[in-house]
Parts: sequence; structure tokens; C-alpha cells
Amino acid sequence: MNKETKKIDSAADGDKKQDIARAAPTSKDVARLAGVSQSAVSRVFTPGASVSDATRERVMLAANELGYKPNAFARGLITRRSRLVGLVFPGQMPPIYSLALSHFCQRLHEAGYQTLIITAENVSNADEAVRSFFDYQIEGLVVASATLSSQLARQCAQQGLPVIQFARRERDASISAVLSDDRLGGKLAAKALVESGCRSLAYVAGHQGSSTNEDRYKGYVAQLKKALSSEPLYIEADFSYEGGARAAHQLMREGYAVDGVFCASDMIALGFMDTLRSDYGVRIPEDISVIGFDDAPQAGWKSYELTTVRQDIPRLVEQTCDLLLAQMEAPGTEATTHKSSVELVVRKTVRGSATG
Repeated sequence: MNKETKKIDSAADGDKKQDIARAAPTSKDVARLAGVSQSAVSRVFTPGASVSDATRERVMLAANELGYKPNAFARGLITRRSRLVGLVFPGQMPPIYSLALSHFCQRLHEAGYQTLIITAENVSNADEAVRSFFDYQIEGLVVASATLSSQLARQCAQQGLPVIQFARRERDASISAVLSDDRLGGKLAAKALVESGCRSLAYVAGHQGSSTNEDRYKGYVAQLKKALSSEPLYIEADFSYEGGARAAHQLMREGYAVDGVFCASDMIALGFMDTLRSDYGVRIPEDISVIGFDDAPQAGWKSYELTTVRQDIPRLVEQTCDLLLAQMEAPGTEATTHKSSVELVVRKTVRGSATG
């Protein structure tokens, strides 16, 4: 009786094992069904590996029939490659960065990489985030908004970890960067405001010390000096809707006579305009012309129709990924900086504009 029971239990265990095997097919199962070697299956699921179209088709048909999913972790142990890329983005993410993050995940996934995302706001947070990435043996790193310390940047370089700064530049020459031509954007904004008849200009700033804020301001000032031999009023804020609202209150409270304003980002501009209109009855553009930067989706909304400087986020992401992938394939590549052009998008917040 006991022996019989043991036999029954043993048979039941065998059935369970078969069920588990059916639930989790292996590459050997796929190879057997497709009539190819296990190494051929591995090549099909390895991005960039050489495999014939016929073999790929047979393997994919077999994998689909069995419900097979490649084990990225196991493959990483064999190849000693994690195929992981770290992304550091701001915690309070403006719309333009949300768009960029989506494009990054899609583009890197197409290239056969998975992404680990950590949010950080400043140098200390960014350094902490990047150090935590080391535990996952990431193969590349993209940093947006937050700034790495020079010490950590050197540490990354010494470990052969490619780092790309996205939409801003580091002062450390060992870090590559892909960004928009922010100075040109500032010049375009100044030119448009001056040509519309504005003579008393202001600049509402983003985060102090950031390269994007500094370069947009420098371009704006250079063009105003050239056209009017004057510098704009500088109002401190940050890259947020709330920062724009505070700047509007400050402008009105201190009684500055301003007829044209360039905001360092669209979100600043939206907060700035909403506050001027609702709290002070200021008409835009009749009383004050406003230009933003980014061309975020909200800039085109009917309630704003904001004239702004557009940066091509999909193109910036594509350039960043291309550079990162190239540096991961060729460690030790010299750091470089890529700048993309920007353009003025004319809507209805500047006096005398084509659509105003």
C-alpha cells in the first residue's frame, strides 16, 4: 500500500514537472521544435547577432507556438553583459522631459536594451543615484537635468562607463553631451520681441547655474545689446509653472515697466501669463509680449497659443542614443558635444505676430 502510494505520488510529481516545463519552455525546447541548434536560438534573440532569415523565421514560429520568452538575466551571466542602461531624470518632470523619457525607453528597447530609471534633482541626489546603478552593472548612462559631480564623472570614465548628458552640458570635458543650441534660442526670442516693437525687456530665469538657463540668457542679452544697446531685467525663478507665477507677482509688486518677456521655459511662461491675466488684468500680448522655450504640448493649447522656441526632442533623443550606443561598443571613445538647432514657433503672445 505504501509502495503503491509512493508510486502514485511519484507519478504526480512527474506530471507537475511536465506542467512546469510546459509553462516555462526553454531555448532547448525551441531548438528542438524549430530543428536548429540551441546556439542558433540564442543568436536570434541577441540583438546584432548574425543569423539567416530562414533560421530566424523558424525559431520565431517555434518560440511563439511554445510561448517562449528569452531569459535576459541568464543570458547576461553567460555573455557578461547586462544590456541595461541607466536614466537619471528630474523628480518634478516637466512635459518636455516626460516626452523625452518615453522616446528613450522606446529607442533603447528597439536596440535590445532595458532601462533603469531613477529621479534626482541636484548634484548629491544624482551622484547617489548613479552609484546605485553600479550595483546593476549598467552598460551606459544618460543624465537629464541633474548634474554629476566632477569626481563621480571621473569615476565613471575610469570604469569605462559611457555617460551622456542630455539637453544640457557639463563643465567637465570628460562627459559627452547632446543639447539644443540654447544661445541661438535666446537670440531668436530677443529678435522677435524687438521686431514687434518691445523696448523694455525682461528675462524670467530657470534654475540658477544650469547650462540651459545660462546659455538662453547669454544669447538673449547678446542680441538685445546688439539691437538696443541695453540689457534685460533679470527675474529669478525656476523651471516650473509655480516659478513663473512667482515671477509675475514680483514684476507687478515692484512696478517694473516691461513690455516684452522671454521665459526660460514654456512652463515658466504659462505660470507667468496665467498670473498676470487672472490677478492683475494684464493683456497678452497687448500689454506684455511673452515668449517661452521648449514648445511643450501645452504651449499650443487654445488658452495659451504661446510663441516659443522649439527644441526637437525626438531628434535629441535619437542623437543621444546613437552616441551612447557607439560609445558602449567602443569604450574609451573621446567625449564629444552635439548641438541641435532650434526654431521660433510664432503663435499669439507677441504683438504684431503673423498669427496674432
